[in-house]
Amino acid sequence: MLVTDRLIFLELQKSGSTHVRALLQIVLGGHGNERHNPITPELLAQGLPRLGGTRSPWDWYVSLFCFGCEERGPLQNRLRRQAERGRRGARGLRHATGQQGQRSQFASRFTPDEWFENAADVEHFRDWLRALLDPAHALLVNRGYAMSGYAPIGGLMTYRYCRLFLRDSGDLPGWVGGTETLHAHARGSFLLHYQIEQARLLDDLLDVLRALRVPLTEEQLQAMRALRPQNTSTRPLPVAAYYDDETRALVGQRERFIAERHGYTPPA
Repeated sequence: MLVTDRLIFLELQKSGSTHVRALLQIVLGGHGNERHNPITPELLAQGLPRLGGTRSPWDWYVSLFCFGCEERGPLQNRLRRQAERGRRGARGLRHATGQQGQRSQFASRFTPDEWFENAADVEHFRDWLRALLDPAHALLVNRGYAMSGYAPIGGLMTYRYCRLFLRDSGDLPGWVGGTETLHAHARGSFLLHYQIEQARLLDDLLDVLRALRVPLTEEQLQAMRALRPQNTSTRPLPVAAYYDDETRALVGQRERFIAERHGYTPPA
């Protein structure tokens, strides 16, 4: 999260947020808070305009996978640890139950060390994606995700999106039981005044600054245009190459809320 005198920027992982933060600091300065945390009640009470980013979920998962192949990010570390704990538990327990049982089943079916060997291995990507989007593995992927109520109706990206951008949505209200009711919940609790698309990041951000009547000098514009994206992952193949029909449909099903809200379609 970046807090400035003119706006608050809420940072969704793998949506270009590091780059947006750097661009905003050229113009507005500001100070950082915990990067991907929701807004606090104190900051919300200030009434400043709120900005966030988004991205196609099909792109998002490829970026997350390639990031893990570079041994970066907490998700790949967590999956490796869970698999190792599952292997140790399976050796020590005849009948593992609860979270340990989930770990043992996870470790017997999946191999995170192999998943992240090569960012160009589309079969490993698809295997990883199936595991990640299986609601049965939610507790191993992210405890907050599993306990929030989002896992039965949406994928990890939906959880992270809603946790940041919907009011009081760390835990899903009990009346929300599917995509339609999640849309209704979002209509009544969406926190952002402005949202920028990762594929048009600089243009969208400049539109936001103009809407807020933030003056920009020519030097600032040049610095923004010259700034290279930061904290990116290297993707060796086009996004479409990572998907087959099954996994393309899987993302469409599990991230239906985001796809419908922003009009995203699968890569051709």
